[in-house]
Amino acid sequence: MFNEEYVEKITCFWVLVWILRLLIKLFCHLHIIFVKDFYFYIEIETITLPEGMTAVGERAFSGNFYIKSVILPESMTSIERYAFNGCSGLASINFPNGLVSIGNDAFNGCKLENLDLPVRLIISHQIFCK
Repeated sequence: MFNEEYVEKITCFWVLVWILRLLIKLFCHLHIIFVKDFYFYIEIETITLPEGMTAVGERAFSGNFYIKSVILPESMTSIERYAFNGCSGLASINFPNGLVSIGNDAFNGCKLENLDLPVRLIISHQIFCK
């Protein structure tokens, strides 16, 4: 049904995905999430990002409908565009006082309630569209 070369490529791909996830877990103290680590929709309802992290990168959690709440550290200063785009289950997130920017469509399609936004926050257009 499948030729050997195709099966080998698929196997290599999944091994690389596994290694990438392992590296991300080992180096979670990095200051930015830049890889769509939750691309395969890991069934985690609450995401707690570690203190010292300063940014959530573009499309970091995009499309993960399992996420219901996110806890951001006080060190967080930026949420890049599409970071939580399409996270239709996301209803709760804390915005730390040090947060200064949120990119386009960062929360598009989310069901966020009771937002308490920092005073210094620079907001791009359409970040909370549904």
